[in-house]
Amino acid sequence: MKSVLLTTVSHELGTPLAVIKAAATGLMADDISAQPEALNDLATSIDVEADHLRRLVTDLLDVSRIDGGALRLSLGWYDVAEFLHEAVARLRPRLGERQLLVRAPEDLLVEFDYSLIDRVIDNLVSNAVRYMPPERPVTIEVREAGNQIEVIVADEGPGIPEAELTRVFEKFHYVEGRPAGIGLGLAICRGIIEAHNGVIWAESPLAAGRGLAIHLTLPWSRDAVDGLAGERTEGSE
Repeated sequence: MKSVLLTTVSHELGTPLAVIKAAATGLMADDISAQPEALNDLATSIDVEADHLRRLVTDLLDVSRIDGGALRLSLGWYDVAEFLHEAVARLRPRLGERQLLVRAPEDLLVEFDYSLIDRVIDNLVSNAVRYMPPERPVTIEVREAGNQIEVIVADEGPGIPEAELTRVFEKFHYVEGRPAGIGLGLAICRGIIEAHNGVIWAESPLAAGRGLAIHLTLPWSRDAVDGLAGERTEGSE
């Protein structure tokens, strides 16, 4: 694990650091102030690569917290449709014109850690758009399923082989033929969902030999929701 971690991190750190160093050097050039487009490009490169480094460090810290049992939930009750639309709005600058469809029941209250589940949705949608044609949509669907709700993030990309369906949630695992990253995103998603007493799994293909759907569940009880509504009603009187 240490060997894989060191190899992966050193590789992932190398590229953004090299870009940041080159851009910073360019900004110190004597004639750069006379080239506004070049100035903007260099500053943008630093901003983008700094975000890359921030995400890398955040992923490593999250994995450490999950493995060490130090992940703490800050639970609250949220309207799941409203939450998903807010999550999509935060993703929109990175999605451009790509379609992202949300299908969720209205007024469905679910208890979860807002920032952590937002992290899960961000990761799943980012993965989906990375591997599929830009003209095809990503769909987020929410279903009531007895004593839990099920959230499904589905794409129309190439899918993954059956043998990889469970392994994609392992740390530092890469699917052959896909662009390599640090390989922590889905492992972090699994840790977050399991901390909520839910489960997460992958299904592929979806149709015509293509497509990938990531399913996750969160505990849910209509009795608990009805009790919460009653408390709110009493509190408003």
